[in-house]
Amino acid sequence: TPALVSAGTTNTPSTDKLLVLWPVYAIAATLVISFWLGERREKHILGADGKGQSPPPFGVAPRPAA
Repeated sequence: TPALVSAGTTNTPSTDKLLVLWPVYAIAATLVISFWLGERREKHILGADGKGQSPPPFGVAPRPAA
């Protein structure tokens, strides 16, 4: 008896991989952006003179230096 060949089932591994990997790429991009924003905030708080000051409470924007 001849073997039956199923022509209707094809796997698309590239599409499946893309559906799995896009959250990983989104998390990596968010991590990099968050790190960069934290660096900017820290440098702003420390100021150009490097003396530093206590950081404002969470959610409060730092006051400009007078």
